[in-house]
Amino acid sequence: MYTEEAINYDLAIALFSDQLKELYQPRKYDSETDSKIQTRIAQYRIVYRMQTYVPEATVLSDEPD
Repeated sequence: MYTEEAINYDLAIALFSDQLKELYQPRKYDSETDSKIQTRIAQYRIVYRMQTYVPEATVLSDEPD
């Protein structure tokens, strides 16, 4: 015999696992949306690389006074 708490817990776990399955399903995008997403990802990667190289480019200790 299940208690009400056990039933609620089991229901919550079932709902949560269904939501996780839906979350991790591959999404289908049309080609226009997909290309826009890929372009945006590439832009973020370029910006990240530029920002991580700035400290190396601005080392002033090697510069003459």
